[in-house]
Amino acid sequence: IAVRGRRWAALSARYDAPAARAEQEPDSEVSASRQERALWEALDRGEDPTRP
Repeated sequence: IAVRGRRWAALSARYDAPAARAEQEPDSEVSASRQERALWEALDRGEDPTRP
């Protein structure tokens, strides 16, 4: 006996390959890279990142 539903369940975007998601969100990666670089540059200047 075969049972058929009206609509088959589909996978969400979280199961997509990482490369596919990276193509969709390039700005977030660039932004994270810039923030990381800014943090390292602040440390090079002698700033303490733990101080407000």
